[in-house]
Amino acid sequence: MDHSGKRLIITGASRGIGEATARLAAQAGCALALTARSEDALAALAAELKGCAVLTVTGDVSEPGFGADFVTRARATLGGIDALVNNAGVLEPIGMLADCAARDFAHSLLVNVAGPAALIAAALPDLRATQGRIVNLSSGAALQPVAGWGAYCAGKAALEHLGRVIAVEEKAVTTVNYSPGMTATGMQELIRTAGGDRMPPVVHARFVEAYEGGRLNSAEAVARALLAIALSAPPEWSGEHVTFGDGRVTDLVMRAGLAAP
Repeated sequence: MDHSGKRLIITGASRGIGEATARLAAQAGCALALTARSEDALAALAAELKGCAVLTVTGDVSEPGFGADFVTRARATLGGIDALVNNAGVLEPIGMLADCAARDFAHSLLVNVAGPAALIAAALPDLRATQGRIVNLSSGAALQPVAGWGAYCAGKAALEHLGRVIAVEEKAVTTVNYSPGMTATGMQELIRTAGGDRMPPVVHARFVEAYEGGRLNSAEAVARALLAIALSAPPEWSGEHVTFGDGRVTDLVMRAGLAAP
């Protein structure tokens, strides 16, 4: 299905789920505003995306004023916004709360909560006008605690509830919290390599076993579902937590014409 004319903002677009979503959106004919901290990776991705308008802005969503500035530039370049994908996020600091520095904990919340909030606030005028969509990348950790992930769990839980607040405040905008599950990205690699001495062994082993057992979702499959939600999620989903394995999401991917060939 051709989604030409749809205008998307995607954060954390230089790798993992964000990069895969950008590639699929470009193939579907969408115009894109992409941001990430890695200038080289973002530029390389933009050079590969053909047949669509692409704006790239290097930056950190945790920086004051960045969200508003980025959305202003996206609006000017794309002529409006149909969907905002809040994908940028950090897992660190990994470690028991008693061992985490307050500054590291606070930075995690800036990236995982305050950054998305600033982007949402800046994009709302456009999203109201287009009856657009917000997709917040959530996690099972937003609902179930994981020892050693205090900052990440707290941040994702806050982002989840922020999505619910936006859903009741902004009836013209569909806001969905999307949990991709264990996905083969750099974050999972970080858990395996750096989490061994900072997480309880039984918790760390669960992630290692999922990787070794081939049970991680592919970034592309997760991105297909994410893009379908950003382009086509029905208004009645607003405020919901939906997962990659949800049958409704699978159906939406099919209806949006985004299923893998």
